[in-house]
Amino acid sequence: MDGIREYLVQVTAAGLICGVVNTLVGKKGSVAASVRAMTVVLMTVTMASPLVKLRMTGISDFVNDIRFDGSLYAQQGSEVSKETVADIIKKRTEAYILDKAESVGADIRVDVALSQDALPIPESVTIFGAVSPTGKRRLQELIRDDLGIPLEAQKWK
Repeated sequence: MDGIREYLVQVTAAGLICGVVNTLVGKKGSVAASVRAMTVVLMTVTMASPLVKLRMTGISDFVNDIRFDGSLYAQQGSEVSKETVADIIKKRTEAYILDKAESVGADIRVDVALSQDALPIPESVTIFGAVSPTGKRRLQELIRDDLGIPLEAQKWK
């Protein structure tokens, strides 16, 4: 409460001083214009003085909190993005294999496993369903040649 009283006294005193000086100088002439400019600066500094007295640690703590929150949100966004990309790659790879299986007359289900790289790639596949020996051989070759999944990483059930 004392701080508010002190502030009001300072602003009132500065206002009185500026008013008296402006009255004494008058309204015409280059000196009067200069004095008016100086009184405006005095009033501005007096009224803004509480801002200068703010604890800078409070502001820096606030900025650091914002910076930390921003980093946290960016990291979460990056993780969500990676998961979304992995999900798209998995679904498209599975759809590709199902399409190729249909072209050889096989009715199967597939489950593709991805690597943990920054950009995940298909590294293995589990195929469920009955397939003719010729169809199986053709699918194995397509999966190996087109997707780069070696025969050892293709599990048939």
